[in-house]
Amino acid sequence: MNGRETLKACMNMEPADKVPVFLFDLSLGADVLDVPTPDIYRSGFNGKLGGKCILALQEYLGHDAVSGSYQSIDVKAFGGEMAYPERGIPYMTKAPFKDADDLYKHSGHEIADHVQGSIESFTVIRSRKDIGLLMNIPAPMSTAMVMRGLERFLMDLILEPKYSHDLISFGSDVMRTSIECVSQNVELDAVLLTAAYDNLDMVGSDALREFSFPGLKDSERFIHDLGLPIMFHPHGGFTADLTGEMILDDMINMKFDCFYYGETIDPVKMLDHASKKCSLCGGIDTFTTIYIGPDERVEKDVSDYLECFNGNFVFSPSCSVDRGLSLKRLKIMTDAVKAAR
Repeated sequence: MNGRETLKACMNMEPADKVPVFLFDLSLGADVLDVPTPDIYRSGFNGKLGGKCILALQEYLGHDAVSGSYQSIDVKAFGGEMAYPERGIPYMTKAPFKDADDLYKHSGHEIADHVQGSIESFTVIRSRKDIGLLMNIPAPMSTAMVMRGLERFLMDLILEPKYSHDLISFGSDVMRTSIECVSQNVELDAVLLTAAYDNLDMVGSDALREFSFPGLKDSERFIHDLGLPIMFHPHGGFTADLTGEMILDDMINMKFDCFYYGETIDPVKMLDHASKKCSLCGGIDTFTTIYIGPDERVEKDVSDYLECFNGNFVFSPSCSVDRGLSLKRLKIMTDAVKAAR
């Protein structure tokens, strides 16, 4: 089985002959090609160059599946502003809806006019039929946070619940339109539904149930109706206490195909909660193991994680990999997973 076939089998909870490695690359491939960050974004998103960077990292490390674009939502489509450091990670300098009223001047469907670069990136990568290809897109509540800015959005959740729901509905329209545009042009293997700000530790269980869960359930139905499997990637300490475990069970019961857990998670507890309900994706901590090291720790942590799992498991660092992260340690990680197959 090639990497693409193995990813599909694991996500579908079918027999596979190896543990596939997935990397959520959001800029690290630019280090492999030594491409300045502004070159990818200066005149609109250069999807062809971004796709070449993603493939360059895959060819260097040999992982089995990739996310298909360095841009999931172009905030400039709604009046946001970005900065692109020469050899750094892009960051937002102005949220689109810093002025709350600006939400009602836009429609989430406007994103359709700003996805061509991403389609080009996916097309470049899809030329490789042997690797898995996932479309990364934020869940509705996480999109709402990006649109408004973190601090303002957290205050909105407390003081302006109706406005918060309107923001999240906007995020749902962005998510739906983006996936439709890409999936109509490129053969995807799955959607990576990211939920960094649908975060238990950040907003609490009550806010998750009130604001996040309706959008997540809607996303699950919409993506599955398109015939695409879902790898769901939230953040939070779901295995830290009973409250977290209850939220975890609620999320798993939303029928996502694969649960990609982040940092500070007990893999044994995660395995117990997900048993026979969905496949799992996860592995060593991106920051403490890959960024800090040392090299010797990487092989040990990989070995410890692989001892916990048997089948239906996709190996990945705890979150995205970005410029400046150690290529050497990621190579050690990938090679260690391959050696254990």
